[in-house]
Amino acid sequence: MKKTAIFFLLMTIAFSWGCKNTSQKMSNESIAQVTNGEFIIKGKEIASSIFLSLSGELAKAVKNGGLENALSYCNTNAIPLTDSLSNAHNVHIKRTSLKFRNPQNKPTKREKEILNQYELAMENGQIMEAIIDNKAERKTFYAPIIMQAACIKCHGAKSNISIYDSILKLYPNDLATDYTQGDLRGMWSISFNK
Repeated sequence: MKKTAIFFLLMTIAFSWGCKNTSQKMSNESIAQVTNGEFIIKGKEIASSIFLSLSGELAKAVKNGGLENALSYCNTNAIPLTDSLSNAHNVHIKRTSLKFRNPQNKPTKREKEILNQYELAMENGQIMEAIIDNKAERKTFYAPIIMQAACIKCHGAKSNISIYDSILKLYPNDLATDYTQGDLRGMWSISFNK
């Protein structure tokens, strides 16, 4: 278990260092001069760093107190963690879904359109790729989030979620259940500041 913790720590440091260097490059250039390909690379780096940070913290919470502890951590820390990483990268980061748990993650009209496109692509067996959307005031990176096996414990069939009553206490209007591994869970929405 120590090897796994050390691996996640090293990966987080590596991604953080790499992203800081890219953030400096992006902030020194006019956003209009940066290509969509560069935004895709940057968006993937940011999404990876958030995923590693959040999943690492959730794994620690489960280890230290089970699913209840992880739920509590997620409820109080997921949005602040995302906000702090948004500030660090000079972007606005959001995880959103058609079936969201936290109302703060409810998709905008444009995000719903993109999520529906990803759903259709998945239904048709097409590859769901990260994209850059130029329709809004700011360039926005979108990328699918695929349901992982570890996430089923809190997002699978309601009858199989041992802490579902606790979830409903924190999120009375929860929609984020009945997923299976490999489903489209939602997407990253990362808007780049000018």
